[in-house]
Amino acid sequence: CMTAASLGLTALSGGCVGVDDRGVVVFGPPNSGKTTACYLAAKQGMEFHADQALFLDMSCSPLRAWGDLFPAVFRPETLDFLPELRLSARGSTNGDLSFYYFDKRALQSRQARPVVPVCSLFLERGISCEAQLREISQEDALSRLRDCTLFNEDARFDTQITAALKALAEQPVYSLRYSGSPKIAATFIEKLLA
Repeated sequence: CMTAASLGLTALSGGCVGVDDRGVVVFGPPNSGKTTACYLAAKQGMEFHADQALFLDMSCSPLRAWGDLFPAVFRPETLDFLPELRLSARGSTNGDLSFYYFDKRALQSRQARPVVPVCSLFLERGISCEAQLREISQEDALSRLRDCTLFNEDARFDTQITAALKALAEQPVYSLRYSGSPKIAATFIEKLLA
């Protein structure tokens, strides 16, 4: 993650699921349902590329997104919602924080490969009783994507990062306001890839 920019990649905090060579990148604040929505979408047949970090690659056209190498990280309350994780996730604590780690390799191809992002989805959980999907402007999308960068990189990488974020913002970018279950978000992800 810390050397991504020097490798020509732009590191973002977010998730990604895909089918074949196409993917949806998923963003949102903590506890917005990113990991759970990506996990549920993967359980429906998509590939689980990332839930914590993804890397935009402009080395060829079109823009590609690579997933992270890390296990998926779930909050303890997720195990009440997804009891099957009790058998496959491992608990960990750090001070007063508790998490469960899930090895997502079973929901991935054997060899890492990128996807072409067909759209981005910003999750806003707990905002609306009825799910509301709306497309957001490129300007708003670019601003939101800048907020998702993992690090404040050295200024020499500004042109590279800006180009990658603009390329992603040129694809459709949506905001999904929903309350409750990340199953709602997973359903919208499936529709966006259909």
